[in-house]
Amino acid sequence: MARDYAKAFYKSTEWNNVRESILMRDNYLCTMCGNPATLVHHIVHITPYNINNPRITLGADNLTSLCKDCHYEEHR
Repeated sequence: MARDYAKAFYKSTEWNNVRESILMRDNYLCTMCGNPATLVHHIVHITPYNINNPRITLGADNLTSLCKDCHYEEHR
């Protein structure tokens, strides 16, 4: 679940548009295991200090498609 400081960001139109474009870019496949992807992961995690940096939050180079299991492993 999103942290309080990021909840508004994850509800934004900008995030939803970028999220969809990343899933499309990656053919809706997890870039780690190849299973169907449903989540878009920030490689450099969002923090209160970088939440306003669009290169971190919305930059395609910082985003990858993951399945639920691989996303869990990344955050474990």
